[in-house]
Amino acid sequence: MNKSKIVSLLAVSTLMFGSFVTMDTNQNKVVMAKKKKSVSESKSKKNLAAAVQSPMTKENYENLENGLIQSAQQDAQDTSARLSGNGVDSETEQQHIKKFNTRTGNLTKISKRNGNDVKKYKSSLTKSDYKTLKKYNKSLDKYIETLQDYASDLDAEGAVQNDPNASEQDKNDAQEAINKSQNKFNEAKNKWIQMYDQLSNNAQ
Repeated sequence: MNKSKIVSLLAVSTLMFGSFVTMDTNQNKVVMAKKKKSVSESKSKKNLAAAVQSPMTKENYENLENGLIQSAQQDAQDTSARLSGNGVDSETEQQHIKKFNTRTGNLTKISKRNGNDVKKYKSSLTKSDYKTLKKYNKSLDKYIETLQDYASDLDAEGAVQNDPNASEQDKNDAQEAINKSQNKFNEAKNKWIQMYDQLSNNAQ
């Protein structure tokens, strides 16, 4: 093969290699161009409000709260009546206990679901709003946790308070336990409601 042919082949190879490089560079530019644009501040605030109100509104949570507290008080009354010899029939008492356990379990499921749902909103929130949503969810979890503790004390300690065989000291200790858990619950609920109302207003 003569020198001219060799030079021609090298030139062709160089041109082909250069075209591949150019194509690869262009492809990279296309990939970069397809990257997700950052969400605007105003849109992020609206998305944050929607996340806070999902899957339930404040009123729905408070309905669950009232239902759980009522179940706890009913269980305490059943136990006290049984201890005094005036109890309800066993089947009815078991239904009340089942309702209390079901309502407690439902709140636990909601708390877990909310924790998983937080991640779904990451791409539609700014970095700052995503941190706020995680902080809000911790506040919600604390509200649910302290509500469950309070209801549990209303159930167990409430029965002691109305037990005709319980000593005055036992009754005082029971009331103290209820007051302690109620104070923790009220504090957690107030913090949660404050965050809920503040963040929900962004939707308006």
